[in-house]
Amino acid sequence: MKRAPMCTLTSLVTLALLVSCGTETGELPLAPGSMASLQAGGDPPPQFTAWSAPVNLGPVVNSDAADIEVTISKDGLSLYFASDRAGGFGRQDIWVSRRASVDDPWGAPQNLGPMINTASDDRAPMLTVDGHRLFFSSDRGGGSEVYLSRRRDKRDSFGWRPPENVGAAVNSAGAGLPFYFEDPVTGTATLFFNSGRPGGLGSTDIYASTLQPDETFGPAVLVPELSSPLRDAKVSIRRDGLELFLTSDRTGTLGSFDVWVATRATTNDPWSTPVNLGPVVNSTADEGRIALSFDGTTLYVMGTRPGGVGRQDIWMSTRTRSGDDNDDADIDTDDADDDSDVPRYSDWSAPVNLGPIVNTAFVDTDPFITKDGLSLYFVAGRGRGGSGLRDIWVSQRGSINDPWAPPQNLGPTINSAGHDDAPTLSLDGHRLYFASSRGGGFGGLDLYVSRRRDKRDNFGWEAPVNVGGSVNTTTDETSPTFFEDGATGTVIMYFTSNRPGGHGLDDIYASTLHPDGTFGSAVLVAELSTPFNDGQPAIRRDGLEMFLGSDRPGTIGNTDLWVATRARTIDPWSAPVNLGPVINSPPRPPDLEQANDFGPALSLDGTALYFASAFRPGNVSDMFDLWVSTRTKLRGPD
Repeated sequence: MKRAPMCTLTSLVTLALLVSCGTETGELPLAPGSMASLQAGGDPPPQFTAWSAPVNLGPVVNSDAADIEVTISKDGLSLYFASDRAGGFGRQDIWVSRRASVDDPWGAPQNLGPMINTASDDRAPMLTVDGHRLFFSSDRGGGSEVYLSRRRDKRDSFGWRPPENVGAAVNSAGAGLPFYFEDPVTGTATLFFNSGRPGGLGSTDIYASTLQPDETFGPAVLVPELSSPLRDAKVSIRRDGLELFLTSDRTGTLGSFDVWVATRATTNDPWSTPVNLGPVVNSTADEGRIALSFDGTTLYVMGTRPGGVGRQDIWMSTRTRSGDDNDDADIDTDDADDDSDVPRYSDWSAPVNLGPIVNTAFVDTDPFITKDGLSLYFVAGRGRGGSGLRDIWVSQRGSINDPWAPPQNLGPTINSAGHDDAPTLSLDGHRLYFASSRGGGFGGLDLYVSRRRDKRDNFGWEAPVNVGGSVNTTTDETSPTFFEDGATGTVIMYFTSNRPGGHGLDDIYASTLHPDGTFGSAVLVAELSTPFNDGQPAIRRDGLEMFLGSDRPGTIGNTDLWVATRARTIDPWSAPVNLGPVINSPPRPPDLEQANDFGPALSLDGTALYFASAFRPGNVSDMFDLWVSTRTKLRGPD
């Protein structure tokens, strides 16, 4: 059944959704698998501290509207997100905030402009690690679909070319909230997204589609281990592919939606059952639509907890990584991805609201943080001033220590008159995947892809292209996230879908990118999916940790953030574990609607987890804000 993304807290926002390490100018990189090869197994996985309590990104990034769906660049200097703040082209636009260094505050967000944003919803941005591709969700074609835009210069946040729909394999039945993941071991590029298509486990599930050699995506496959009978959406994957964050209202959620995490030992393994990130990151409000920083230590989260600037704000939680000797040698000086072992992180910090510059009094959700950490993509509703019901916005900063600048709408190229959700970028920064309800899709929310030549230009996105019927169905597909296996070159897209055949309402699916550039058939990720709502996957770059949102049993609120892991990328995911009360919002009185923590987005280094949260104490708005939790890298590669 076709469904529009929610604008209330009683149903999950249909949460939004490559690779190749390219040159800064000239023809865009097309083929996946250019990352340095890694041997499967061998080195131990990364170790992190617990996540910190989320910190609001503040009034420079957050606004009084809805600021959601973050993606952060590899260098931590560009924060893309979606917002419905004033100044956009559609209902929700994609904006970018930049900073000069990771120690500088974020600058005022800027709208990505009409090359990316449309009169519809353009949202859920996701940057590829190399900074050349931006994936995002848009309903410019009628239903939510994933689009991809490319840019030549990864330092130009506004050099995105017209987006292209990622094709029928992804978008055949509605897709959104894309996340693009390159397996550092295999080189495989995968687009994760969520969809409500038939065949899933819940109302929206997580699906994956693999990038083919011809640059199309293969058939979308349900990721059953990330999907549940409820709503699961918006994954963000650590760069090693071993840790995945997602948003879900599955049982065990502290609020309406929470951030959950799943892991795996290798990128060949299935994901573990997602675990709620707990009350430090999640609250009794909404948390989700996360974005993980490149180093895995900062988690940007859309949240509606108290203390925010607007209805939905972007918050930040951090963690540290243990045992590092030279972890950050390749933060983004070039496109080489030379991981040598698996990182270890500290616990996540308490989430921090991204503040009134990013968050507004309206809906701000679906964060995605670029590889460099300088652009935050997210989704905002009509109240922010976009062109559609939901638009994708981007906020930028000069460095990771700068404040976020006022978000900018990605403009009518990306945003449509409908819902454009869940932006996610490919690792190389040239492709933007997102979910959209725009006309011309397969139905509901479809996944689209937009390309840009210059990965530094957040507004250089080309017209989005539907990712195709292998992924998209007549139901909803959203929340794409990507994993590129560095060893095999395989690219897998995880996403959420509510298609029939899953375990729950929303389930997690996976689709492999074929050599021809199409996505393969979507396969349910059974170990991440439950009879509840599981979705919004976010995978660590090494493919060994995956975060997701779920309302499965054990959730503190309506939806919590959970995490699953695996030892190798060829292993299945572990059972997801709730991220706990540091990340997930605390319970609210029984006569009030519970909080939602969902839409995780992991930074490239795995140290920052962005997510959306509703009803969390500290929210700017009375609905969804973006929050971020951080952790430190204790050991392992950049």
